[in-house]
Amino acid sequence: EFEEKFCELSGAKYSISVNSATSGLHAALVAAGVQPGDEVIQPALTVVMNAFVTIQCGAIPVFADINPHTWNIDVNTIEEKITDKTKVIMAVSLFGLPLDIEPILKLAKDRGIIVIDDSAETICGLYNDQFAGTHSDLAVYSFENKKHMTSGSEGGMVITSNEDFATK
Repeated sequence: EFEEKFCELSGAKYSISVNSATSGLHAALVAAGVQPGDEVIQPALTVVMNAFVTIQCGAIPVFADINPHTWNIDVNTIEEKITDKTKVIMAVSLFGLPLDIEPILKLAKDRGIIVIDDSAETICGLYNDQFAGTHSDLAVYSFENKKHMTSGSEGGMVITSNEDFATK
């Protein structure tokens, strides 16, 4: 029921509840097909869990810089980091401010790269009048006890509108 309600709230086709956002990020990387040796571009300013789940998959975290005005990842520094091993861009929306995802999605789509939006801190935030996170291939939210919405202690949700990712 919680997953169904989250789909209604977010507008995503699929919501998969997990025990933590960290587990959700790991599940999203696995669903994206990340393998040992792949590279996952992520912001240099974020929680360490983003790098931990990347390493747990055997992949290599590649750190891109942030925009000093928003604290979110800078699309221009992402482009500099892309190699033939880049599988995923893990964008992170910090401090309740949804990141400007459209330029990242365009960059990724042109190169066949999957985008995961770590929206742990932007639940119910809006980007272009839509639920933050719904623009990307997969998004992850946190219900940890210090977040905007909590399930008491820990918890998370992965959303996607891609049936293959949801199944995986």
